[in-house]
Amino acid sequence: MFESICELLNVVAEDASNPESRVAADTTLEKVKTYEFVFCLMLMTEVLTLTNALSTALQKKDQDFVNACTLVNTCKETIQELRE
Repeated sequence: MFESICELLNVVAEDASNPESRVAADTTLEKVKTYEFVFCLMLMTEVLTLTNALSTALQKKDQDFVNACTLVNTCKETIQELRE
């Protein structure tokens, strides 16, 4: 969806009738295309994918405590690996 969002911001920056909207869209587009933003976006996608899998597993009614602790530790280790 990244390309679609960039395209939409570009269209708004060029075609909006309100000058404030054009400036806001252009500024946002510039910031979205920075390395830092894309890196953070990719990192957060990875982290949220991991934590969502953990959250889904922990919400199961038949989940036992030992298995839940194992899942949490595995998630922590994976996030630590990402960090390093």
